[in-house]
Amino acid sequence: MNLSKSVKNTLVSGYLSSTGAVTHYSAQIDMCGFDGLQLKGVLGTTAGSSGTAALSLVGTNTSTASSTDYSSITGASVTITATTAGTTGKFVLLDCPKPRYRYLKAKLTRVGKVRWQGTFAEQYSPATEPVTQSTTTIKTAAVLTVYQTT
Repeated sequence: MNLSKSVKNTLVSGYLSSTGAVTHYSAQIDMCGFDGLQLKGVLGTTAGSSGTAALSLVGTNTSTASSTDYSSITGASVTITATTAGTTGKFVLLDCPKPRYRYLKAKLTRVGKVRWQGTFAEQYSPATEPVTQSTTTIKTAAVLTVYQTT
């Protein structure tokens, strides 16, 4: 299986340098033509202190809804406690097969001095292949398919 043809990858939220009690919503993800979504969030340094970060998935069926009008998806949330020694460079993962909403966003809620490196969305099980990768968040030259020869 060639994942670059059957999984769409998008960086939906980049590096967040600020710390403190902050809620941040990612870019909107349109699930039309896909059966599932995996979100991967990467923790950075915690600037000499600890804190918590909660990554959750929210959704709506209206493309023009504001972030605060998105509904929480039951069971699609993970909280991680970050310390300067134990969590830097690790990531959290949310998998949502067959979401009931067409439009999804990642919702990040941080408390303390947690830095966030970014949130990646992987849409899978497309209705048609090959999928078109996002050219705004991934360089097409970086998608390389190598076939083994014998």
